[in-house]
Amino acid sequence: AFAQVQELVFLTPGVDWITSLLALLRIGAAYIPLDLQVGVAHLSLVLADCQPSPILISLLRRLNFHFLQSDAVTINVSNIPKSTQADVPNLSEPFTNTVIMYTSSTAGVPKGIVVNH
Repeated sequence: AFAQVQELVFLTPGVDWITSLLALLRIGAAYIPLDLQVGVAHLSLVLADCQPSPILISLLRRLNFHFLQSDAVTINVSNIPKSTQADVPNLSEPFTNTVIMYTSSTAGVPKGIVVNH
């Protein structure tokens, strides 16, 4: 797996998804998107490979999350206040993982492809 802090994002496209991505980039975490369209078996393999903590979900995706049969901690971004006065320092550093995209390989096991800052 990967040494850097990484966050799985299981959100529907929209404002919560965009702000979550920007926040993860700002704090120096690696963003790992989860897409329900690739199937539950594929997503379960991704979860097992990267062992994230926690997984960002939305109210809509929370209903689908139980299909993954994961005991991972989740944060429902729908419950986070929409504005804050906190100044978050930019903790991202050059050449650290920015995005980890999982592909479907010919062997049937997802492979994480890393994109760096």
